[in-house]
Amino acid sequence: SLGLGAHLYAGPVSHVNAQYRENLGIPDGYDAEIILCVGYVDPEVDAVSSASVRNPLADMVNYVE
Repeated sequence: SLGLGAHLYAGPVSHVNAQYRENLGIPDGYDAEIILCVGYVDPEVDAVSSASVRNPLADMVNYVE
């Protein structure tokens, strides 16, 4: 209702811990594990149609027998 959108990024965030710890106020003894980006959404962008294409399952899964 406020026009905000969010994106959860759970990829490698070690660069955040190494480079932005002080700017983000991350205390000693703590590390960032997940990044939540929050901001205003462009009303011209449809979140469904503008989403990136997912890789086929066959390209991401390896079966070992």
